[in-house]
Amino acid sequence: MSMSPLTSPESQPQAPPTVLLAEDEEVVREVMAQMLQTLGYRVLAAENGCHALELFADCPEAIELVIFDLSMPAMNGAELFDRLRSLAPEVKTLLTTGHDELAEVKRMRCAGLTGFLPKPFTLKDMRRAVDEVMGSC
Repeated sequence: MSMSPLTSPESQPQAPPTVLLAEDEEVVREVMAQMLQTLGYRVLAAENGCHALELFADCPEAIELVIFDLSMPAMNGAELFDRLRSLAPEVKTLLTTGHDELAEVKRMRCAGLTGFLPKPFTLKDMRRAVDEVMGSC
């Protein structure tokens, strides 16, 4: 039995890549999620590191990128990053922060942080940072 071109697996639309977004400020989280959706990503949004870790644990193979803020309650971005590295060292990570935490950013870069996007940023900045992390540039 042969498949017609209309029903072949190659012609089926692929699901958009999934990004896990961890940001404690609701308005910032919503704007970032809209930006990512505009760029063609499916977004799982978490309000802190603990929630992000729970979402990641539910479907680690589906998440292609984790974007996270450094300063969050319950579990900050540095701790989230360390936990993600121990669970899935291959997961791509993009840190966003408006704070001057250069020592922490340097530590995470040495430990495998894939990208850094300082706040504030535009859609163009986000596209460039995500493309670099995802290897699309």
